[in-house]
Amino acid sequence: MKTARLLTALSVSAVMLFTGCSTESAGTTDANKDRDWGECTPAGDSQPLDEVETAEDEDKSVTVAAFNGWDETIATAHLAKYLLENNYDYSVEVKMFDLAPGFVATANGDVDWMSSSMLPVTHAKYIEKYQNKLEEQGCWYDEAQNVIAVNEDAPITKLSELKDHKDDFGGEIVGIEKGSGLMDATENDVIPEYGLDDFNLISSSTPAMLAALSKAESSGDNIAVTLWHPHWAYNEFDVRDLEDDLGAFGDPDFLYSFSRVGFTDEHPQAAQALKNLALTPERLQSLEKVMAKDYDGKEPQKAVDEWAQDNQDFFDEWQSGDLSTDS
Repeated sequence: MKTARLLTALSVSAVMLFTGCSTESAGTTDANKDRDWGECTPAGDSQPLDEVETAEDEDKSVTVAAFNGWDETIATAHLAKYLLENNYDYSVEVKMFDLAPGFVATANGDVDWMSSSMLPVTHAKYIEKYQNKLEEQGCWYDEAQNVIAVNEDAPITKLSELKDHKDDFGGEIVGIEKGSGLMDATENDVIPEYGLDDFNLISSSTPAMLAALSKAESSGDNIAVTLWHPHWAYNEFDVRDLEDDLGAFGDPDFLYSFSRVGFTDEHPQAAQALKNLALTPERLQSLEKVMAKDYDGKEPQKAVDEWAQDNQDFFDEWQSGDLSTDS
């Protein structure tokens, strides 16, 4: 049975740190003005990292933002740390943020890059606000999707059925961090579209949502939660998605990396490494399983170090520019 240690560890990660970098040097760009974020090929701008010219007098100390409760961002941040530190003499610091402060920190130049953003749907409002202060570093995943998920033996299969089964689910949808793109979409799109105004959408945290999911599985109760793909919870719990039969969540998202303006010029090899990244669901889930099961959500860098021992081909392909979501 699932332990509370993983959930506690994820809660501990909810610490937000800022660097002392000056925001006065943050640049701007018009490159994203007419960008269609629904069009992207993961690792579509790849090239061998050894062919990238390094910047003169480059300071190889860099910082990356990962997001509290969003394990994919933690995984990819520490993958980049492993690659850059072990092969290209960088020193990479991973800093944890809530979503909105992470966008602000990257846009202001307080961190060098953020490891993920869901577009064109989930984080559209953040990109609209900060797009002139961010450099796109490509997308690395093409099957991201927000959902409402339920226990495997729940009495419904579609979101349109949830309204008539309010009592079965205690009139609640257990959510995650308030202000996240998933919560905004659930509150502003899903609930009105499906007539769920009588439901209580609980704003909590990702660890709290997972704790509620674990508790419901242990007790045999029905539960509805906000969840997304990719996520290790699908391997850990007996949970399935409700069909979004009215399409309230919209089309699947891509997962993009963004940096502060000027990062590519100052750190061309690191920027190219971000552009070279692509992950299949199988690879991402196998890494997250090591993070969650072997390390209880603690020490993600040790988890990546362990995963790397059996996946050296992934890092070889990353460096050569041969990764794709089909490989």
